[in-house]
Amino acid sequence: MHRLRTLYVLIGVLLLTSAVLKTAGFLGFSAVPSEGPLSRGAIQAIAIYGEILLGIWLLLPGQTWLKWIATFSAFSVFFTINVGLSLQGQASCGCFGPLKTDPRLLAIGEFVLLTLLVMIRPAKDSAWMVWRFEPRRIVPPLVLTVGLGIVTACLLGWFGSLERAGAFLANRSYSIAPSTVDLGSAPLGSVREADVHLSNWSTKPIRVVGGTATCSCLTTSDLPRTVEPGETVTLRVHIRFPATAGRFSHRAKFVLDDDGWHDAFFPFTGYAEP
Repeated sequence: MHRLRTLYVLIGVLLLTSAVLKTAGFLGFSAVPSEGPLSRGAIQAIAIYGEILLGIWLLLPGQTWLKWIATFSAFSVFFTINVGLSLQGQASCGCFGPLKTDPRLLAIGEFVLLTLLVMIRPAKDSAWMVWRFEPRRIVPPLVLTVGLGIVTACLLGWFGSLERAGAFLANRSYSIAPSTVDLGSAPLGSVREADVHLSNWSTKPIRVVGGTATCSCLTTSDLPRTVEPGETVTLRVHIRFPATAGRFSHRAKFVLDDDGWHDAFFPFTGYAEP
């Protein structure tokens, strides 16, 4: 039983770390935001909240079958998602926010954790759940999780969307989605098109006057463009793959006229096939 307790603590710390890093990428505290299917605001917020709930539960005492089933089910879902992303050629799953994490490596790690959970299970006579109420252990994490839910609901109700709330907390008048453009795989030197959505959350128009990239391979056909207050526009970019085979990641930016000149950065990544 001590082995199961240790495994729960390790998984709980892992989930809480993932939630913190996702929050950092979501609020724009990193120059390289999270990417992949979890980069959308609402999905990311749900993932963060779920990881916090499960992480805190795993850190609490108790080795019931319900806790084991919840943990095994969650990591089965994570494993399935990362296998799918690996088959699609995604560069990162966004599991750890601003840290690039190859979904293939995450899938292997999750398979190992699932194997350990199968090998280290609660005792056959363990309860399905613990009904005994111990305020000293239950109330603090319960208050924390309920408080997080209230804060999230207030942000959503006040701002109308999590993307707008994230832009406000990051002190920006705009938001860009997806936070990272994943181009997938393509031959060397080929050109891929991608759509980038820019939203104006201010009360004044924002002009998008140009765009550049660190590798000088970004072109745009929709500029200049004016984004009215409360409007979201789709900007199509054309990105040329490098001449060297392998995984690549670069940063691109739109140049904005928003009461002065500002750079709106977004990363893009892909795999150049030989």
